Amino acid sequence: MSPGERLFLPIYLFIMAVGWLTFFLRMLPAMALAFLLGRYNALVLLPKWVLEGRLRGRPSYPRFFRFYGWRWTLAALAWDAAALTVSVFLGRFSGWWIFYIPKLGGLLAAGCFLLGHCFPAGFHKNEEV
Repeated sequence: MSPGERLFLPIYLFIMAVGWLTFFLRMLPAMALAFLLGRYNALVLLPKWVLEGRLRGRPSYPRFFRFYGWRWTLAALAWDAAALTVSVFLGRFSGWWIFYIPKLGGLLAAGCFLLGHCFPAGFHKNEEV
């Protein structure tokens, strides 16, 4: 490594770190919205809002299908697919709008959606859903 490279390497690393930090901070609203869209799981909210019964245990599509049939299961699947589509679109739009990196923005939003899906709203470990 030449003396000039040794001199400018810390400056280059600092500029790169500031750029990536700016990207993540500007992506934060889209990532938070994707997390919230994933958190409101159709398997948890449909029985509470629309249907009379309550599921016991962790929400899953096979259990939902046994209790409510294929029509409500298809509605829940469509709800979750639409929420994932909206969150990935917002992430791609934010990634493109900020630094022209739409794929990374979409991946971050999808990851936040799945993280929110793992921890659904209104579900507590030892309670009835």
